[in-house]
Amino acid sequence: MLAAVFKRPREVEIERVEVPEPKPDEVLVRVLYNGICGTDLRVWEGTHWMVEGWPLEPGAYGHESVGEVASVGSRVEGLKAGDKVVGFGGKSFAQYSLAKDPILVADSALERLALVSPLSNALNIASLVGPRPGGKVLVMGQGTIGLFVTKLLSERGVEVIATDVVDRRLRLSKKFGAKAYDARDPEYAAKIVEENGEIESVVECAGSERTLAPACDVVAPAGTIVIYGCQQTMPLPYKPLRRKGVRIEFGTASTNPRTGIDYTLLAVRMLQRDSLYAEDVISEKITLQELPEVLAGFDRERWIKVVVEPNRE
Repeated sequence: MLAAVFKRPREVEIERVEVPEPKPDEVLVRVLYNGICGTDLRVWEGTHWMVEGWPLEPGAYGHESVGEVASVGSRVEGLKAGDKVVGFGGKSFAQYSLAKDPILVADSALERLALVSPLSNALNIASLVGPRPGGKVLVMGQGTIGLFVTKLLSERGVEVIATDVVDRRLRLSKKFGAKAYDARDPEYAAKIVEENGEIESVVECAGSERTLAPACDVVAPAGTIVIYGCQQTMPLPYKPLRRKGVRIEFGTASTNPRTGIDYTLLAVRMLQRDSLYAEDVISEKITLQELPEVLAGFDRERWIKVVVEPNRE
């Protein structure tokens, strides 16, 4: 089979490797779709915290996966060849991937199920914010997860303010229910406070440490900042946080660390019932062979979510 191998920072090669054999409790999945996550871009850059050595194993760390069961281990029950599944991954930048306890899904709307992971993350972030109807939340960064957070909170009656530096994402944030501000404007944080007052909760989805100081400026006393995108050592201004008594939370993928609730199944149900503007979020579909070039030249002006089809020629 073909698999992407991240050799070192900024170097990915498509190699032919052996199809893995499932253990008795594993399932071999033929990967149909796998979304490129912001994590994957950080891995490509060599800046993601979870990379501990190079090269990575074939297919790693592709995880926004949808696939078809190819074979099952001797102890696996409830799944058979041909079933469609999600909730697996970690090595899905490949034509085949192994899985334990993947989630069986209906054989429909499969392409948009590549959004299960970012939607489940957004559901978790919304639970950490704990918004009230009529409250104000600033969502900094309108990539896939930020857009989903914006939509979820807007539908709950929350007044959402959103920021980004890409025109297309700013337009989409308005469609998803937000009042949008261009973060390229050096006065954007001051304008947000002037026009909206202080904000009860701020969600950092931009993945840029430059968003943290403005977040601390706009958050209200006793407010909450949820840090999700930033993954490096981050300087935080002590004085405004201390004076305001701000609570800082860190997002933890799809599971709320306080309640233990995993939002993956809810995300599956939501995407099978409603497109959630998936057609706006999924910007491009590519073959596995195109992955190295796309990672090297990821165009944030054109693309939000790029989906890889490993078994498409």
